[in-house]
Amino acid sequence: MRYLAATPLCPLYAAPGTEAERVDEILTGWPVTGPEAREGDWWQVLTHYGYSGWVRQSWLVPDEGWTALPRMVVTAPFADVLVRPAVEEPVLVTLLRGGLAALLPEPC
Repeated sequence: MRYLAATPLCPLYAAPGTEAERVDEILTGWPVTGPEAREGDWWQVLTHYGYSGWVRQSWLVPDEGWTALPRMVVTAPFADVLVRPAVEEPVLVTLLRGGLAALLPEPC
């Protein structure tokens, strides 16, 4: 099954647990497939470019067609996503350079 990174910076570890070696990281919206294996709330996943690593299940969300939408890549050092399209609105999430975003037809 296909999942997406749901955190601005999602580390991939060599083994389950944050004490393991960090082998890679994925950014918001980057797809992974899996789980290839499970250990508690840790899943072993495969990135779209072939790296395998362990992540917490809570750091991922099911794809549910999101990757079929036109997406934009954050090219600035960071980008704030606001609750509504007005500068005075609160920040919903801050995306890092390289993160993926899509305009949704309806508000969440």
